[in-house]
Amino acid sequence: METPEEKIQENKEPVVSVIVPVYNAEKYIARCLNSLLTQTFGDIEIIAINDGSTDKSLSVINKLKEEDDRIKIIDQPNQKQGAARNKGLDVAKGDFITFVDADDWVDIDYIEKMLNCIKRHNTDIAAASSVRIKSSGKFRRYSNFKEEIFYTGFNNLAKTLKMPSHWQVWGILYKKEVLEGLRFEENVYYEDPEFLTKALHKTKSLITVPGVKYYYFVNHFSTMRLKQTIAKLEDKINAKINVVKFMKENNIKFQDFLIEKERTPVYTIKHYQNKKEYYLFGFKLATVEAKYPFQKTFLIINTPKIDDPNESIISISPLCQNIKMIYPDSKVVVLIHDNNFDEAIKLDCIDDVIIYNEEEYPGRFGFLDFVKEFIYKTIHTTFIIDDNFRSFVIAKMLNSKYVFRLKNNSKVSKEEDLMECFQKLTHKKLINFTPKFKKNNPPKVEVINEPDMQKEEGNV
Repeated sequence: METPEEKIQENKEPVVSVIVPVYNAEKYIARCLNSLLTQTFGDIEIIAINDGSTDKSLSVINKLKEEDDRIKIIDQPNQKQGAARNKGLDVAKGDFITFVDADDWVDIDYIEKMLNCIKRHNTDIAAASSVRIKSSGKFRRYSNFKEEIFYTGFNNLAKTLKMPSHWQVWGILYKKEVLEGLRFEENVYYEDPEFLTKALHKTKSLITVPGVKYYYFVNHFSTMRLKQTIAKLEDKINAKINVVKFMKENNIKFQDFLIEKERTPVYTIKHYQNKKEYYLFGFKLATVEAKYPFQKTFLIINTPKIDDPNESIISISPLCQNIKMIYPDSKVVVLIHDNNFDEAIKLDCIDDVIIYNEEEYPGRFGFLDFVKEFIYKTIHTTFIIDDNFRSFVIAKMLNSKYVFRLKNNSKVSKEEDLMECFQKLTHKKLINFTPKFKKNNPPKVEVINEPDMQKEEGNV
């Protein structure tokens, strides 16, 4: 084992950079960093990125740094784990890079064994066994490598790392060049899937490393395990959608995997790329061939008759433009009263404008016929401007995944109310866009009745 003097060599770059994002981990960060500071291979730098912690995490890190200056501290406002890891990648000096989460730890010879294997077999990455540990002490092995095995090919690498069941970037030692040009998605909760997929696409070979483990601690108070939100659910789905897109773009043939799990009051639906599976109490009921709707359709129901249609349409413009900014492949559809049509078609952030004509669908339940004829059968999110029973039922009958209903007698403007709803869905930074109009507005389609031939014949 190297002495502390041997661990720190002046004017010499570290061989391995360890990137540790930290957010409110004061109870665990000392355990994590001590497992790195006591490594049998000492030529490392530990980049601890304090991501806006509100507890005493930074104080703990500073105290450990006073004892060992291999710790490099970056203190930044909270930007979530992806941005923290990107900052670590920006400053990492080692020829090899590994990621360790703040509440996890590794074996004392973790880096030494991983580095020896990757050098001996000249591979791009090395993978350690991993163990999932709960606070109760119960544990389960994610992977348990018993011998050194050399793998090539994307599918073999993915299978070895337990994809698509697991997408973790930790437990791996990477050559720095494998990660060059790669960035984690920022301001999201699920940044690992796309990053790992891209890294494996650049990887020519992998070696498994026996006799060394990464310990993944199940922290029930971590960001991922606190109260589930719409934004977290959407991030998880979007991360997998991005993986599918990347694989298609790069002609990667990979097994079908679960994209989304939808729970209804009666049963559960598992959505795959080309099929849906229906479950009741854990038992599969049926499998239906159906392609996953990768393109998101957003519906805005804005049907009240108002005196100033221009003002009504302008009020939804910031929402529509933010949808297009965050979901560039999406389709924005506006359901509107006919007196708003001329203004709605002018906005370039609206893809389709559909008129709801009460005279064409008369009666209290005339909207049921309207739904039957509606061309968009699966809506991702519906925003209801004029909250009423009819609009809500239309949204649910169109299989809208999320329905946001503007508050009646709200103290904020309609624009602010809509943006607040969209914020719940995306948790991303929104922009108060000014309206953008199309250069050439499509003409309103008028229905021209055919002349009555019998009357004309009678007039001759």
